Amino acid sequence: MLTRLWLTGYRSWELSTHGEDDPKITVIKYSLKKCLDSTSG
Repeated sequence: MLTRLWLTGYRSWELSTHGEDDPKITVIKYSLKKCLDSTSG
């Protein structure tokens, strides 16, 4: 059973994101969730 998942990648300044309210963060989170949900089934 998977209890933890660690993702590594770009830093916020590399993606030009500016805090949790940045719309890009919402898109990235959505994409990750969709990808992970599709592989868990």
